[in-house]
Amino acid sequence: VSNELGYVGNFAEQGITLDLRVYADKLDHLVTSQRVVVPAVPGVSFFNGTALTPTGIAFSAVNKSQAKIMGYEAHARYRPGAKTDVFISYANTRISSDDADLERTMPRNTFSLLATQQLPYRLQGSVGYYQMSSVEPLSEGNLIPVARRLDMRLAYRMGRIGSDFHGGEVALVLQNLLGKYADFERANIAQQRAYMSLELPW
Repeated sequence: VSNELGYVGNFAEQGITLDLRVYADKLDHLVTSQRVVVPAVPGVSFFNGTALTPTGIAFSAVNKSQAKIMGYEAHARYRPGAKTDVFISYANTRISSDDADLERTMPRNTFSLLATQQLPYRLQGSVGYYQMSSVEPLSEGNLIPVARRLDMRLAYRMGRIGSDFHGGEVALVLQNLLGKYADFERANIAQQRAYMSLELPW
């Protein structure tokens, strides 16, 4: 069962666009693990010679869990002029479930800010900031602490001035300026990096 209420507002004179949403989703028959007792089976073992479930306990996948997801989202775009574009987004999510593992599988808060500015001499600069609260993914994922990311980009556009002709682009990109962070599991580390890109249409 899903319930949602949204609002979209366009304020052209102020250069502002709003997109708001609140929702509540109820899910049932979710897959979860259930302990089962496994009777001893003489002669059965794993490839390394250990006994099959030495403790006599195993896990079976069953469709029995329930969860309720409630949250709200807010997105705003601000364009004070033809050369400036700012996009801000925030979301808050809460999960309640009879399976405690499910309650930690989505970040409570996420935030993003992306600003783009047209500069003189055919340059375009942009900066993006992203933040996500701690989360513990299902399956093989680990508990991931709060993640913060800052990216910057400076591009030079080629082509005839005053026309729609796009003759290509050279860009310098800087990623993870606030430092490295883990993604999904602690071994997946997003490192700081810088690179150049070249776009040539034909």
